[in-house]
Amino acid sequence: MLPNTEVLQLVVDGKIGSRLGLSYRGKGLPSIYKEIRRGRIENLVIIANDVHATFATDSFVTLRREFSGTFLYWEVVLPTE
Repeated sequence: MLPNTEVLQLVVDGKIGSRLGLSYRGKGLPSIYKEIRRGRIENLVIIANDVHATFATDSFVTLRREFSGTFLYWEVVLPTE
């Protein structure tokens, strides 16, 4: 069994889909992650289960206590003219 830090990375990479097996589910986190690579979002932070992930520094930390739910934080990059 993989640690949740690795599971989260696989989820945002789109390599693990919805646990429900529904084709229209499991697309949100991979879509947000793609926006980081496009430069439209920066400083993405996800806290879920026992993982605190900061994508700006590529840091995945296992928490001592489990977090019930999922917390997402990101900053939008505004285009400059």
